[in-house]
Amino acid sequence: MPNLHKNKIHKNTKITLFEKLINDGWFGTAEEALPWIISGKVLAGDQQVLSGKAKIRADSAIRIKEYYKRKYVNKGGLKLQKALADFHVAAEGKTALDCGASTGGFTDCLLQHGADLVYAVDAGCGELAGKLLINEKVVNMERTNISDGSLTRLSPKPELITLDLSYLSLKKALPACKAIAVPGADIVALIKPIVETESAEAKRSGDVNRREIIVEVLIGLCGFFAENGFNLEGLTYSPIRGNNGALEYFAHLRFGGADKNGTNGGKATADKADVARGGADADDADDASGAATADDADVASSTATADEADVARGGATADDSDAINCAADGKSANPVDISAELRRRIFEIVDESFQLAKFDKNNISSI
Repeated sequence: MPNLHKNKIHKNTKITLFEKLINDGWFGTAEEALPWIISGKVLAGDQQVLSGKAKIRADSAIRIKEYYKRKYVNKGGLKLQKALADFHVAAEGKTALDCGASTGGFTDCLLQHGADLVYAVDAGCGELAGKLLINEKVVNMERTNISDGSLTRLSPKPELITLDLSYLSLKKALPACKAIAVPGADIVALIKPIVETESAEAKRSGDVNRREIIVEVLIGLCGFFAENGFNLEGLTYSPIRGNNGALEYFAHLRFGGADKNGTNGGKATADKADVARGGADADDADDASGAATADDADVASSTATADEADVARGGATADDSDAINCAADGKSANPVDISAELRRRIFEIVDESFQLAKFDKNNISSI
């Protein structure tokens, strides 16, 4: 995967594009890089470079259009790949259900991680990628939503459910999962603050990359999980932004049994919180960096500015905590409070996602 944390290089040093792409881990060889270069998909800074032998500054920011297609049919595959790694969730040998499949990024990822069967569920139609339509391990269930009764009669039942919902809140979707999956199934749910926030202003403007909004959403959802019998096994951030550059997060849930992370509502134990967070495993050379601009299907490299007004502070201040606690205890109040330890970890995870944006604002942009 691209190396975004290389030692600082003198800005006047020049190397060939081939050297830059290989040194930074975008490709293993010049032969692998060449088709991407000659097709015009590689940019150094904002300039398209059409020759691998062209000299560029060694500290140039590299963007590669549609880089995710090296591995998955869409960028969702890269999102789920990190979540599965962070949560140590194994898809191998399992029957899975991908709700909100769209073109099939999650489905593709599940198959490449060894799933025996994937139900690709989506309310739309005609979206699933061709290579998945002809895959005998995929059951295309278009024009089907999460509440459809047919999903409760699936055989075999899913042992793993993934959720990537564009308009439906997880608070409405998750209860249906209990009737669909086997008891104790893993649920890996993508959290989209734009869908989950109760802020009318944020929904109207689309500006959800604000620390207080994201923390409020995560605290509210964690309370909802506990109140409704879902055990929170892990929480992490997506390495890639959603539409309009929105930051996104993942929760790993199970229903039935003891919660690892603890709430104060009596439905789960308050064991040591070991919420997963931070970087994905980097042992796959094809793992993508999850980098891009918000306007096109580009993937960005390590060099970036930190001038985004939305990049939040690294640590929580007392004023921040008070504001967020008031928000969580007010209009988003939940009958089940979450533990202080889990609350602290939520702050840490949100800080990490914003700090990565500060280091390289393109690294977790949409692609």
